[in-house]
Amino acid sequence: MARKSVAAVAPVQQELADGEWSDDVPEEVQNEVDEYMKNLRTQHKATEKTNASKERAIAAMKKHNIPRVRIDEGKKWLVCTDEPKLKTEKIKEVESEAA
Repeated sequence: MARKSVAAVAPVQQELADGEWSDDVPEEVQNEVDEYMKNLRTQHKATEKTNASKERAIAAMKKHNIPRVRIDEGKKWLVCTDEPKLKTEKIKEVESEAA
């Protein structure tokens, strides 16, 4: 699904009772909205970066014919499936034989 980029946000306008708009927004509200939008844009950039990294990891794993790689200090697998996606699997620990 294509993503829309968010343009710079103009000051928020409050609708008055008579249907007209006003640029008069309390400073606290504007500050919180600005902070939210900044964080939202940062999150979107991080998601795009993560998706690009995932695609490169899939390509590298397929190029070298490596179906899975240990991650999280060997506790999980990062598995490259037949579909173009990655998934994690918890590694089943082998129980030691009791003496």
